[in-house]
Amino acid sequence: MRFAQTQVWPMLRNLETMAPSTAASNAMSATASAMNKAGDATVDAAITGKVKAQFLADPDVKGLSIDVDTKDGVVTLNGSADKAGNVDKAVSIAKATDGVKSVDNKLTVKP
Repeated sequence: MRFAQTQVWPMLRNLETMAPSTAASNAMSATASAMNKAGDATVDAAITGKVKAQFLADPDVKGLSIDVDTKDGVVTLNGSADKAGNVDKAVSIAKATDGVKSVDNKLTVKP
């Protein structure tokens, strides 16, 4: 919603002073841009959910100790694991998840 308020509405307010074809084109562009932003957020949320579900299903990776955030397909892992091998496993799981472009590993080892 924030994008629509800051980007779309100012563009739409200027429509009355534009030629109809320019106004329609600008309105369609603003709408498409807002829809793309919403679509990107939905895709990122789905990736986050898939990664988190795989962590929770794995007996070695402590999924409750790992925070997963996704922005434009880049997954960031924060939190801790009990062994370095489990950090590596969490990174591997995240990288193997559909839609993940890269993984930013910020996990620490805490025995």
